[in-house]
Amino acid sequence: MARAASVPGGASGCARRSGSTTRKQRRLLPPRRCRASSPRDLTDRWANWEVTRGAFPREWREANFRFDTLTYLTAGELDAVGEEMLAIIDRYADRIDRAKRPEGAYPVAISGHGHPLEPSPSGN
Repeated sequence: MARAASVPGGASGCARRSGSTTRKQRRLLPPRRCRASSPRDLTDRWANWEVTRGAFPREWREANFRFDTLTYLTAGELDAVGEEMLAIIDRYADRIDRAKRPEGAYPVAISGHGHPLEPSPSGN
């Protein structure tokens, strides 16, 4: 199988920072080799996947996902969503150690953000 091209900023276990560091980001802060991903890095990762996906086994092509949504939350609910998402990722955090990776594990890019938007002129 052909290997996907390496994309910068793909170190496992890294929280991506923009602005101030939050409690969640501090918890996931890394191994020293991490660096912040730019929006361009994230776009490049997806573009690389689109180009190389045919080289991956069917199970990987079917397992990939991407979503973007808009919903209405309170600040507390947004915090809870972030905590739940981090809890899912935290289950695999020890896999930064190669000895703890199951056979067949690949590096997987997962990114997320949640933030309020300015009200629309119509008041949303």
